[in-house]
Amino acid sequence: MYGREPEWEIVTAFLGDAGARRGAALLVEGAPGTGKTLLLAEAAGLAASRGFRVAAGSADELGQLSPLAPLYAAVGRDPGVPPAAGPFDSPQDLRLWHLGQLRAVLEDRVAGSRLLVTLDDLHWADPTTLMALWALRQQLGALPVVWILARGTAGGPETTERLFAVLRDDGAYGLELPPLREDAVAALVTELAGAAPGPRLLGLAGGAAGNPALLVALVRGLREEGTLRVSGGRAEVLSAALPLRVRALVARRLDPLGAPAHRLLETVSALGPVFAPEDAAGLVGTSLPTLLPVLEAVLAAGVLVTVGDGLAFRHDLVRQAVAADLLPSVRQALHRHLRTYPGGAAEPESPVDGAARTFQRTAVTDPQWAERAVRAVDEIADTGRVDDAAGLVRAALTRPLAAADAVTLRGALAGAMLLAGRATEAVAEAEAVLAAGPLPDAARDRAHLVLLSVPAGAGAADLADAVLDGPGERDDAVVTRALVTRAVSRWDRGRIAEALRLVREAVDRARGGSIGVRRTHPRLVLASMLVDLRCPEEARAAVGEAREEVEALGSLARAPGVAVLAARLHLGAGRLDAAAAEAGAALGAGTYAGAARAVLTEVALRRGDLRTAERYADPGPSLSGGWLREVRDGPEAAVEHLAPVYDVLPEHPGLLAGDPTAAARLVRVSLAAGDRARAGVTVAAAEGLARDNPGYPALTGSALHARALLDRDPEPLVAAVSLTPDGWARASAAEDLGALLAIHRDAVRRLEEALEGYGAAGAGPDAARVRRRLRALGVRRRHWSYADRPVSGWESLTGTESAVALLVAQGWTNPQIAGQMYLSAHTVAYHLRRVFRKLDVASRVELTRVAVEGGHLRADVPG
Repeated sequence: MYGREPEWEIVTAFLGDAGARRGAALLVEGAPGTGKTLLLAEAAGLAASRGFRVAAGSADELGQLSPLAPLYAAVGRDPGVPPAAGPFDSPQDLRLWHLGQLRAVLEDRVAGSRLLVTLDDLHWADPTTLMALWALRQQLGALPVVWILARGTAGGPETTERLFAVLRDDGAYGLELPPLREDAVAALVTELAGAAPGPRLLGLAGGAAGNPALLVALVRGLREEGTLRVSGGRAEVLSAALPLRVRALVARRLDPLGAPAHRLLETVSALGPVFAPEDAAGLVGTSLPTLLPVLEAVLAAGVLVTVGDGLAFRHDLVRQAVAADLLPSVRQALHRHLRTYPGGAAEPESPVDGAARTFQRTAVTDPQWAERAVRAVDEIADTGRVDDAAGLVRAALTRPLAAADAVTLRGALAGAMLLAGRATEAVAEAEAVLAAGPLPDAARDRAHLVLLSVPAGAGAADLADAVLDGPGERDDAVVTRALVTRAVSRWDRGRIAEALRLVREAVDRARGGSIGVRRTHPRLVLASMLVDLRCPEEARAAVGEAREEVEALGSLARAPGVAVLAARLHLGAGRLDAAAAEAGAALGAGTYAGAARAVLTEVALRRGDLRTAERYADPGPSLSGGWLREVRDGPEAAVEHLAPVYDVLPEHPGLLAGDPTAAARLVRVSLAAGDRARAGVTVAAAEGLARDNPGYPALTGSALHARALLDRDPEPLVAAVSLTPDGWARASAAEDLGALLAIHRDAVRRLEEALEGYGAAGAGPDAARVRRRLRALGVRRRHWSYADRPVSGWESLTGTESAVALLVAQGWTNPQIAGQMYLSAHTVAYHLRRVFRKLDVASRVELTRVAVEGGHLRADVPG
């Protein structure tokens, strides 16, 4: 019985105390499919092993037509026929006769022993059975007879509720079976599937909302239909189609509700998880007052629940099953109707999800109120609605809460701030939580999760060591995050192989962990490292898996992180448009905005678009900011900007691992500025990184490239060109090799190789620089192609003319354009005259107007 350990302890304690309290009763309640029948069967088995005799019966819907059938089934007797001579002048007399028969059998059963009577599904029991049950418990109170009675909380006659209320008032124990917890769901799915569930399977299982019967039907149905695959120790679904076994189970549960309820549920199944009652009435073509009896019926049956001012399916799998059973033509017609319905749209975005929905249904007096509030905060923040999450915490903190609950909520608020990119506030909140004195484990763990995620100023590496190496058990999410933090620290110190091992260990822990553990998202860090190391196939796979994981968990706040990784993959492959689009999508996310800006700056620099580069470059001492200053202000300004980077390289060589061109560029710019000492520091760091981490071509090629520039030795560059996996980095190495071989016959070949590489990477200014080098060697390369162009208009411009026109439209002067395109000022003026003639303009202002109105002025990098 997965996840039922607390309830089972109550059952075992009840049976242990049964001898001391004759007539004791345990009342088991729960929604359909929560495991009441299994619990009663296990209890009967335990009781038998302890010397009890057991009488077990169950009611069913049809049994209401046979009064007392559950009790007769429990004692194993047929109701029989009353004797003809008996004085049965009224139905009451007949009931008393049956009651006497049942009492006699139970008294006979209890002779010399103890007796446990279990009765299941009493929500289906007829009134006569319920009255007899009450009377028998009273009449047998002096005998060692105990009772375990179960009923469903969805629907059923009021008489059952009244009986349970009276029994509770008379001292009966109560036991409610709640939905399974996340860890129990994962364990049950693992047992049924034969392997730990993957993100898509866990996401599908989440639609069961912890209902064991739905979970069993789901996994068994997937296996029966061959849509469950086990590979690499993980079980994953191959199709989003809902198994027939689930659909059949849902149909059986909904059958008793009748046709009007069916029509309602079919209609609202297309509205999404949450909908307004008035929308439901409008869509089924009736008024809300007319629909109320049907709504009340499905609410009483537990199919729908209230969520704030709206309604929702209690289990999203039920919603999916109802929708799946619609005929395709009906489904299409319904969706057409939804599109035309005022304010309606198929599958609208839900304002609340699982944990948030549960919290909304929780009364303030509920002991689990604070715990559910924290889970709701986590879920809302993880979907990107950080302001909503913060508002929920602040509203909760206005209530009179226990100190432990208050600090736990503040820890959740710190996590929400972190997702919003407000690291300083997040750290301050987390440190305030830790300073609050003795803490519950949950509050401490949440504060540690924040501090582990913000290395700067928070001692994250030391905290990770304390978590991983210190005594005692720690929360799985904290341990997983600590592994990631240690991995990042090792990477920063240049211990690349160890970093990869640690982050892979974190990924393995998260794969089979709870939602809280998986929401630490170590796969994002692994994917980032693989992108840095230019392992394209493995990196693409890791980014794809990270995207699937984020989508399966609904972690919209992490989606920008995946977008940045995809942007960096595109950048490495020379797909500048795609890189800009992905990075632009991540600009609004505070946590990932810096990384997105770095990509956009590099894209703009490769295109020669300094205005856009200035727009996105980090004003702090960053590599991308340094490259911008080199192009715009010269090498001395770049070295001044990059001074903090040079200074930390001996202790933090991992900075060079993120870009295979970084070491060579740092050496080149420092040599151009006359600072050979800093060039030597960079080479030493790059060579130490490559030496300590053999087997990574990007690191080896980077070190060889840097050494060759420092020593002006072409030999290391020959190896660097062949080792470097990144296209732009390889072209850079080939260009430098061509420059060092200027008096050698291989120079032209290497420069042409660089020219081809820059062209493939979309790096126009770099290609122009190489063409100038080739011209200096007497080689003239045409960089345009003849085409069937019109004689006027923008399409008549050659590639060079178009580039000049765009720079003019951005406000560049002729000398600035000449320096950017490696042309003479005279040549720029020549191209500009041709542009004016083809566009029929007489000034730069007119040229700018034509470029803007025609959509030619580059605006492909989002603002």
